[in-house]
Amino acid sequence: PLNETWTWNGVAWTRRTPGTSPAARSRAPLCFDSVRERIVMFGSKTATAALSETWEWNGTTWARPAPNPAPAAGFGHGLCYEVANQQTLLFGGEATLGSPTSTDTWEWNGTAWTKSSTQLPSARRWHAMAYDELRGRTVVFGGEATAILGDTWEWDGIRWRQMATTGPTARKAFAMVRDPARNRTVIFGGANAAGTTLYNDTWEYDGENWVERTP
Repeated sequence: PLNETWTWNGVAWTRRTPGTSPAARSRAPLCFDSVRERIVMFGSKTATAALSETWEWNGTTWARPAPNPAPAAGFGHGLCYEVANQQTLLFGGEATLGSPTSTDTWEWNGTAWTKSSTQLPSARRWHAMAYDELRGRTVVFGGEATAILGDTWEWDGIRWRQMATTGPTARKAFAMVRDPARNRTVIFGGANAAGTTLYNDTWEYDGENWVERTP
């Protein structure tokens, strides 16, 4: 694992050398808190163990808050920022290499983590999350549990709701991002359960249905 911090200005990458920095780790998702102007990171994995650390990057240095309570140590979870609620949402993940065990939903407001009582969706890792700011919903797709998953869920800030039942082939370790100008959530790539098949298909979700695109 590495402990490097890099920034991209649209033209070039620059390696930053802040005075304070997280220890080396892998599988750590990031998301941007647009209200507080911080990049939030939680958890991840060292060479030997899962972590339960919360870190924030302000453009100059890293700072480590010490909230209590906080999500359990883990990696492979999803992380995204809910603009309407001004909270960072965390869902799923695993504590050790093996089957994912977490159905936890947590929200971070910059000071404290708050856990929801929901037990849905099912436990998973290597899924993806993106925030639909027009509808005020966080979209979750796929991932892996005891089997590969292809379900779509939405979080409205209070509860989870299962959405489209058809769409991309079940997959893990794919990329998903929100396109606000076109009001679409976009998926690209991913892998099957064994990791032996990689995908190069492109899908878009409009809040009701998935449609495959063929560029």
